[in-house]
Amino acid sequence: MGDIKIDRLALEVPEMSEAGAQSLALAIANQLGVAGLPATPVEMPVLRVDLTAASGGDTSQLAEQIVSEVMRQLQRSP
Repeated sequence: MGDIKIDRLALEVPEMSEAGAQSLALAIANQLGVAGLPATPVEMPVLRVDLTAASGGDTSQLAEQIVSEVMRQLQRSP
């Protein structure tokens, strides 16, 4: 598995407490840590994920949606 380096993770999550946002950031980091990263190194200066959280979903589910989209974008990059 390759290494992943994230210089900055910015979250804009309306109606989520600071503690909830911190929990979400940790869940994203944990899930990225175990995700199957692309074999070829990828450098992306900016990667943006816009999504609508599922109604009634928890932090773990939201983190899973975000990581899934990040992985999708990494796999399609040149």
